[in-house]
Amino acid sequence: AWSQDGHMLATCSLGGTIRFWDAVWGCGTALGVIDVGSPVNGGAFAAAGSQFVSHNGNDVCVWDVSTGQAVMTLAGHTAEVLFVAVSPDGTVIASSSKDTTIRLWDSSTGVLLRVLEGHAGNVECVVFSRDGLLLASSASTAGTTSRVWDVSTGEQKSLVRDEASGDSYMCFFSPDSKILGVGSYRK
Repeated sequence: AWSQDGHMLATCSLGGTIRFWDAVWGCGTALGVIDVGSPVNGGAFAAAGSQFVSHNGNDVCVWDVSTGQAVMTLAGHTAEVLFVAVSPDGTVIASSSKDTTIRLWDSSTGVLLRVLEGHAGNVECVVFSRDGLLLASSASTAGTTSRVWDVSTGEQKSLVRDEASGDSYMCFFSPDSKILGVGSYRK
């Protein structure tokens, strides 16, 4: 994951570490390591790069990048968390899970803002629009199911089904947020 300013790169490992790298002066300079102690499946930067949000198991953890200490743990999913995203303004953390839900959290307090429900399978990906007003999600069911949600209300704005494609694993907005792209496992 890249920090919002592009100055840091974070890599997560199944070996249980998060490593932070200098992306400006380069040459693979390590800035720090957090030893989580269990596999880290992915993450995203928050708070202008001072915090990193990771997921492993059923929980989401927010880390202080400079100290390597856990700031808070966001618990509530009943199955493995598959993806996390942070809103462009850094105020909301979205997590998606094998429990078929998406949870939106206040990034400064850890308070659960809302639970988005409607997918029938593992929610593989969540991504915010550039303005942070919309959230897209993709789930693996019999084909691809993608939804677009209003972040402030939790209302589903649109639903796209593609029964012919393979299970989805990634979704993304175009720069103007008018087009939703979805990747699948189908060749």
